[in-house]
Amino acid sequence: MMSSVNRPETDRPTESQFSTPEGMGGRDHAAEIATFGIRLRQLRRSRKLSLEDLAGRTGLSAGLLSQLERGIGNPSFVTLMRLAQALDVQPGYFFPDTEGSRCIVRKARRRRIHFEMPGLTYELLTPDLSWRLEVLWAKFEPGVATAEAPYSHEGEECVWLIRGLLEAHVGDRTFLLHEGDSITFDCTVPHWYHNPGPDAAETYSAVTPASF
Repeated sequence: MMSSVNRPETDRPTESQFSTPEGMGGRDHAAEIATFGIRLRQLRRSRKLSLEDLAGRTGLSAGLLSQLERGIGNPSFVTLMRLAQALDVQPGYFFPDTEGSRCIVRKARRRRIHFEMPGLTYELLTPDLSWRLEVLWAKFEPGVATAEAPYSHEGEECVWLIRGLLEAHVGDRTFLLHEGDSITFDCTVPHWYHNPGPDAAETYSAVTPASF
């Protein structure tokens, strides 16, 4: 998993952190974005912060924050992480489970986590972000490397490589994983991945507590 916390943010909202596959769940996705905006505004006000205050804490523009609170555009993963860190909440706070008893995730309904990096795809296998456990499927196209944005967060992570080759960089150590290998590490140590092989690499990851 990775995040870019230093990349400049524009005033134009980018792809959402979560979406369902094309043609699926358009209404649900719109409702999620509206809920995100409402909860963001409520949380900001409960912290007695102005838009300008929150902009200063996150490095995002007040204009972008205003748009997001009004449900205009979609928050990127980078934006979501900055907001969660600045407001001292887990990212899942912004996307509550609206069905309560939901426990099954159908393959065609997985939530896709978008990054501002071509060739990198994550899908959430657990129902939502309200659970303590998070399980993900990821695909790294050949040559993809997240070195410019090492990610660190609370908890522990186990990554199982089910296809291809993958370098796991944890702190100052590098591990080359072959198909069938797995690696477990402390997530507070900055980590990033690189696919050095000629084919796409695919992984399953289990993370606790949920960090996306």
